[in-house]
Amino acid sequence: MNNLLKIGIIIIFSIIGYIIGNFLPLDVFRPEFSDETYSKGEYYRVVVATISAIITFVAVVVALFKDDFREYWKR
Repeated sequence: MNNLLKIGIIIIFSIIGYIIGNFLPLDVFRPEFSDETYSKGEYYRVVVATISAIITFVAVVVALFKDDFREYWKR
């Protein structure tokens, strides 16, 4: 009976996924890109945001593994 319940749930989710996939208008979620180029200010804003995201990621990694790095450095 347990296997029949699992198979039934899989079939129900498959039918729901099929219905959503065929009848949901996915064009609403598609991004629209403009043909305009970036200005100098927008370009530098993106560069600075990318650099700050990388620095934040490195700071989190160091904060999480600080003790491991110290032990590795002592060896």
